[in-house]
Amino acid sequence: MKTFCLIFIVAFVLQFNGFGQASFSLDIGNKWYYQGKSTHRDYFYGTIKEITDTLSNGFNEVTAQYFYIDTVKIEKEFWAYIGGKFYVNSTPTIDGAKIIYNDFIIKDSCISSIYGSTCNRIINYDIFDKIYSGQKYSSGSGNAGGGSNESISIIPEIGIVKSTHYSYSNTGIAPTRSDTTYLIGMYNKIAMMGDTIFQAPIDTITAFFPLNIGNKWRYYVKYNNGNVGYAERTITNILSNNFREVSVTYSLGTSTNKEYWLYQNNKLYISTTPNIDASVCCYNPSLMGDEYVYRSSSLYPYFGKIYHRLAWIPNYIFNNKKYNAQVLELRAESSSPFCYYKTSDSLGLVEYYYPYSNDPRTETLIELTLTDVDTKSDQTSINYSLLQNYPNPFNPVTIINYSVTQQSTVKLIIYDALGRKVANLVNEEKPIGNYAVDFNASHLSSGVYFYQLRAGEFVQTKKMVLLR
Repeated sequence: MKTFCLIFIVAFVLQFNGFGQASFSLDIGNKWYYQGKSTHRDYFYGTIKEITDTLSNGFNEVTAQYFYIDTVKIEKEFWAYIGGKFYVNSTPTIDGAKIIYNDFIIKDSCISSIYGSTCNRIINYDIFDKIYSGQKYSSGSGNAGGGSNESISIIPEIGIVKSTHYSYSNTGIAPTRSDTTYLIGMYNKIAMMGDTIFQAPIDTITAFFPLNIGNKWRYYVKYNNGNVGYAERTITNILSNNFREVSVTYSLGTSTNKEYWLYQNNKLYISTTPNIDASVCCYNPSLMGDEYVYRSSSLYPYFGKIYHRLAWIPNYIFNNKKYNAQVLELRAESSSPFCYYKTSDSLGLVEYYYPYSNDPRTETLIELTLTDVDTKSDQTSINYSLLQNYPNPFNPVTIINYSVTQQSTVKLIIYDALGRKVANLVNEEKPIGNYAVDFNASHLSSGVYFYQLRAGEFVQTKKMVLLR
């Protein structure tokens, strides 16, 4: 009788604690597809994790493919569900592994030490049109200078569904960085759920800025004292170092002065002198996330070392049209931004704010005039477009869309990562219109490829990933 009661009590406790109740599918060939999001421009935008081997100690080898804007990196990690606990490690050992799921957890639990804290919490997670029960593992550490946090959400029926890494600085020197991957699809022997295709970020390898002599920008100016007026910027000269000399005039308040603009190495610079070292980078079409730079600048010498933050502005609206735009914020260490520039592909400088002057003001673009000095290709290239292929990554067929705004000879060419031509999809005269081309890469190996559109003098290149 005592033996029976003891067995009953043990069984009840184990069932109450959930031991043995979790069911993780860890078969060879199982795949998980994650979309990436980050505030850092060099971060991967997508990940595929696949179980590629099962080891004798119960660990499973996981091959992870990380898709960056210009390359694919492959790494290994190891997962195991042993004794009611789910382990994740860079080596196939329990020592040093993260325990991201624990059957014995029946309520939120945290352990703190001088090095930081580790928590396991019960969660409900909504994915694939269903709410699942799972756990969220989190850990954090820090000191007076800053620190970092990590969290991983996991569901027994599915696996890891979300992970976040966050780092911060209390000194104002290093930028805050947040990286997140979230599950969009999975495949195993039992089921196929969600989407297996993640979308690459739009990567505009080249941008267009109307920088010919005679081009004119008109701005609405609002002064901090409540006055309003107008400003005009006109390109008056092209210097030997390719800087554009820009004459700036105001209807009231500020006297006429000059600026210098330069588009070089896919970046737009603005300065008060034709010197790139004294310039600020206001637009970078290859930017994936926020870009942080600390450097001294003769443009604002009285602030000393200046903190630069360059970031995307989604869907900037001008004259009821959407444009790619970025904002550059400048500030001294441990201070709020003291000025900012907003610039846009196809438009140039669209907004400027600077409170530290005789006439503190905000300038907003209201009109852009392209003069007869511009070539016809410059005036129409705003409307040419080469869209990101879809799907991307793809296997083995993808669709490339492009638009042509005047009849011209069109070439659409595929290159490999070494710059070698591997396919010529279009090479003919095309009238005005929108076009879609199928690209079948069944004869090519996995990797990063480039596709380039040439239409008249318009040239644009984008990247795509073939995953076999």
